Amino acid sequence: MTRPISGTRNQIDDHMAAWQLHVELATRIAVVPLPRDQGLLSEALSSLEVLADRVREILRERGPHDTPGEMSAFQTAAWAVTEDIVGPLLTRWKRRLVSVVAASTGAGPVDRERAWPDRSALRDDLERARLQLTTIAVELAELAGASSLIADHEEIR
Repeated sequence: MTRPISGTRNQIDDHMAAWQLHVELATRIAVVPLPRDQGLLSEALSSLEVLADRVREILRERGPHDTPGEMSAFQTAAWAVTEDIVGPLLTRWKRRLVSVVAASTGAGPVDRERAWPDRSALRDDLERARLQLTTIAVELAELAGASSLIADHEEIR
């Protein structure tokens, strides 16, 4: 169900920023299930890195909220994406995966990742993050007054 965007300038800015962040989440691996034997983990982490950069950019463009010391619903969601979900995941896994893949010789990147003993744990973390990010993405669409771009979001709720 969509509703018209109305309200103060900051509320309208929040609606637009929420939509921007929803699009970023909905169009990345962040909310797409990664089947066990498909895809490169390094590409999934790279996509999350780009997502975090884009969220920070949207926050900078958006500027501060009207009420000092209080975050808007959009800012709270953006903070959760970068600081509670994506940031810790990247901190925990990025350097480990890069060093394992770089240290391996001979095989291609898919084979190197498949030989990595921690790959299942990383995939589990990516799946937990995906579920959290999908929930946030759906909430952002609602905040923007729009329908979610994520087709299967009803399963998540």
